[in-house]
Amino acid sequence: LGACQTMSVDLPGDEPTDFNNIVENNALLGTFASAGKRRKMLSKPKTAKGYKIDTDHVYTIECYDDTMDLATFHQVLFGGRMRVDLMPVLDGQNMLLGMYMREDLQCVYKLALTHNRED
Repeated sequence: LGACQTMSVDLPGDEPTDFNNIVENNALLGTFASAGKRRKMLSKPKTAKGYKIDTDHVYTIECYDDTMDLATFHQVLFGGRMRVDLMPVLDGQNMLLGMYMREDLQCVYKLALTHNRED
């Protein structure tokens, strides 16, 4: 939860419906002065372990990695000066993004990214 840019924690039925305009709302998770403070605090494992995901709440998160070009499957590094082709590393396998509960490895979400690039 420290890595997501924006997060809204809501009761069922109160979750955001406009995914183009997710507003930081983390009062049900804890008291954070800003999204930046939440990211900083929850990115530290020592601090983050004091926070629990309540499965009765709805978590809407916005995450992005501006170093990943998922359209071409390249990792863009050093401000665009270097592009690493991920296709040889993936070796025909799908890329999987997911989040799992640490205690019992219960899946929170799992997204499979498939690729078929024609060079």
